[in-house]
Amino acid sequence: MKKLNEKSAKYAMIVYAAVWAICFVAILLSPHDDGGVAFITIYIALPIASVCTCAVVGYVSKKPLKWLTALFCGVMNLLCAAAFPILNSGFKVKEIVTYYDLADLPMLIFFSTAALFGLLFGHVKMKKEERKAQK
Repeated sequence: MKKLNEKSAKYAMIVYAAVWAICFVAILLSPHDDGGVAFITIYIALPIASVCTCAVVGYVSKKPLKWLTALFCGVMNLLCAAAFPILNSGFKVKEIVTYYDLADLPMLIFFSTAALFGLLFGHVKMKKEERKAQK
């Protein structure tokens, strides 16, 4: 098996962006009242993708700013989640303003926490392997 390096983190972020784009397009192309596609993409596919991406970043990166990756994934997942009701409203300005309020804060915390678990898992695994290599 190949060893992960800094390029792996970049590739993981590119794959995450591709998964996010596919989920966004799936929400765009879904029928207007079809909540199943939105549920699967928002609450299953995107959190799994963000956990896997953050695990790779946590394992590979030694930079202190790697912890912001969890916040980035949380915000991207929130944007996809906010797109579903906005797209179903027909892009009316009143509904767009209504959906961007502090009611989305628990969702942001949920998505960021899921990504943070992946980041923490990768970081702990990296530290364990460093300790093993030092012995």
